[in-house]
Amino acid sequence: MSQADISYQRSTDGGQHWSNARFLSVTKSGAPAPNDQFFPWAAAASNGNLYAIWFDRRQDPANVSINTWEARSANGGLTWTSRRISTRSWNPNLGFFSSGAFIGDYNGIAVSSTNVYPVWTDGRNTAIARTGIGETDIFTDVEPR
Repeated sequence: MSQADISYQRSTDGGQHWSNARFLSVTKSGAPAPNDQFFPWAAAASNGNLYAIWFDRRQDPANVSINTWEARSANGGLTWTSRRISTRSWNPNLGFFSSGAFIGDYNGIAVSSTNVYPVWTDGRNTAIARTGIGETDIFTDVEPR
């Protein structure tokens, strides 16, 4: 368990100066989320709204099962709201050959003028119990802005 968190910094002057790092993966109280959060991806909309996606193990006391979380900021990253966007957690040890290794490495998120398109790897439908081979699928959650 690494206790990895998703953090960010802001610059409002083209990168000349940066804010202190702040956690993006937080609980409702503002404390860093427990367990591991990893594989973040971020995108900015043409209106300046910011979006991020990442894998998150905060809901599993054993720090194994993964959910996908998304955060949004409508004020240039001053404040963020986040929510779980996956509908089920999944165990990477069942999705990837009992090792939990190489679980896709990247999530993604794109933003158009009308929608947000988060994309992630998800192993909830693995066939490892039947075939001995792990399986993952690509999931998305098309979200009108």
